[in-house]
This record gives sequence, C-alpha cells and structure tokens, in this order.
Amino acid sequence: MKLRVTFSGLSTPSTVALQDIEHVLMETAALECGDLAGWRTLTVHFTDDTQISEMHGRYFGDPTPTDVITFPDDDPQVEGGHLGDIAISLDYAAESAADVGHSLQRELAFLAVHGLLHLLGYRDADPLERRAMLELQDRLLRGFEQRHGRTL
Repeated sequence: MKLRVTFSGLSTPSTVALQDIEHVLMETAALECGDLAGWRTLTVHFTDDTQISEMHGRYFGDPTPTDVITFPDDDPQVEGGHLGDIAISLDYAAESAADVGHSLQRELAFLAVHGLLHLLGYRDADPLERRAMLELQDRLLRGFEQRHGRTL
C-alpha cells in the first residue's frame, strides 16, 4: 500500500520535520500492508490538550487529555480510500518526550505510527496487545532510523 499523508491543525515547532514523520508513515504502510495495491490517504491533525480533550469527551466519553486518537474512515482494503484521521496533542507529546528523554520529533513519529497501526486494525485494549503494539512501533522507528542513518 502506498500512502498520501496530509498534515493539518496547529503548527509544529521548527525542530519538527514533518517530512520525516510522513516518510515513517509511508514506510510503515508499505511494511505492514505491502500486499495491498494502490494508494490510500491519511490526515494527521495536530491539536493541543484542550482540543484533544474535547474530542476525547465527545467520542469516547472521557473529557481528559490524551496523546493520540484515531478516527477510521474507509476499510484499508479499499484502494484509493481514506484510511482515516489521526489527532495528536502537541502538548501531551511534548510532556511525554520530556518524560522519556527523547525528541519531540521522535515522540510525534511514535504517536503517528501508533495511530496508523490502529487504522490498520491493530488493537491495544489489553496489556498483551498494548505491549506488542508498542514493541512494533519501536521496531518500526528504529528500522527507519537505521535505514536513514539518523535518529528522529
């Protein structure tokens, strides 16, 4: 599967290279769905904690901030379809990046990949699923970094 990524919402800091996040998502789609022909589209919407809290409350009944929310659209099998939208809180991502000691760039890529995996059918409802999904995200990002000879 080939992926066209659009970014919207709040502006990211100048230290964040959206092109790298786009390439991570495109490579993830190719690796995870290489057998699917054609193009799909995806929108990544950057929010703040206030906006994502509103979405979280409206759609999930929990009006607290969260890192990432996905909104599926078309089935990934539908060629030319829109996979869906990923909302990422820049506030939450910045706090998480500081807590774990890596760049905002890497945290945003990590969350974008997390959202894409949800749109592709991955779940993290129980601890085993969550652990497997987080390990896959980390492997995908490390692979990207190794292929491109740099860290995010």
